[in-house]
Amino acid sequence: MEQNLNLSKINNICKALDDDKFQQNLIHIRDKIEGELKEFIKVFKAENNTIKVSEAIESRIKSSKSLEEKLERKNYVNKWKISSNAKENMHLLMNNLSDLIGLRITCYFKEDELALFNALLKYKFSFELKDDSKHNSKTGYSLYKATGVYDDGPNLYNFEIQVKSTMVSLWSEVQHDTIYKKKGFDVSFPLKEKLTDDLYKKISASDNSLKSIYFQTYEVDNLIQALFYEYTKKIIIDKHRTSFLGNHYDTFFELMNDKLISTKALKRYCGSYMNEEEYIKINYPIREMSDSEKKFSEILKNKYYPFYFEVFESIFDILFDKPDNVSIYDVISMQIINPLDLTDDSEEDDELFTDDKETSPDECGSDLDVYEKRASTMFEG
Repeated sequence: MEQNLNLSKINNICKALDDDKFQQNLIHIRDKIEGELKEFIKVFKAENNTIKVSEAIESRIKSSKSLEEKLERKNYVNKWKISSNAKENMHLLMNNLSDLIGLRITCYFKEDELALFNALLKYKFSFELKDDSKHNSKTGYSLYKATGVYDDGPNLYNFEIQVKSTMVSLWSEVQHDTIYKKKGFDVSFPLKEKLTDDLYKKISASDNSLKSIYFQTYEVDNLIQALFYEYTKKIIIDKHRTSFLGNHYDTFFELMNDKLISTKALKRYCGSYMNEEEYIKINYPIREMSDSEKKFSEILKNKYYPFYFEVFESIFDILFDKPDNVSIYDVISMQIINPLDLTDDSEEDDELFTDDKETSPDECGSDLDVYEKRASTMFEG
């Protein structure tokens, strides 16, 4: 008998929630609150440029299915005076269901949740907010949420605002469905609880790593190299049938950048690519090789697996032209023993291109063991 009565109450209040006109009113109120939150985010971002906040606000109106679950879990079906009158039940929902309307502001990183939430509480809205946050000392998880009441004149509407980071939002969806809304006896519940707790700790660690990466600063040269790799990797993959290119490009950048020899060429190539213009190759400046450089070129040719040099030459050929009588082994030998400098003083470029003191080939020395040791770190698989 009591069960049938409860079912009747649940049906009555869910029917009131699903009423078309009531839903339209709720959507209207939700949009009003959301509009004020968007203004808050604009102000917050202007005053806190180091905290990344999404401008998109997530929002929802309580569904009848979720309401039914909450009525049973919280025993509201017995605590509330639910009647058969739809309007009374609507007022019951507006006045008693704190998350009738739910909104969420998302920041990029967990570390920034508290600062964003505190700013939310201090902001001057047309409504008052009350801190209703919850903290789990075991996992360290904090749910930052505030409850409020929106007054549109004739009616008062309860709503809830949550502040969550992106990764915590993902975790909480899992936790909410598997732990928070547990129904009946579940023999695996302790394991599920432990797994979700462990997952939260891992997510927290990952979140810190992501923030570190996000705010990492890079030298201009590194960014140019990264762009060049992205723009040219398909050429190299198609030609050599390999996608393991990291070491090949690292070697190229290390050798061809000893005296900024390739920086200007890389910038020109990337600029041409982005502007959809034809790139005009730079003539690689060839000088007379020293005896040490000639000997070392032969060592490179005879000792190491040719595939590495073939890939190197393909990358080189994208940027430079060289005489046919100059091999890629000659180029690498000169770059290891006495790098060339492509700096053009006649161009107004930037301060990256500063001349180092030239060293003549005869002053290089002839310690081939030293040079070979360096080459082995680059061209031995």
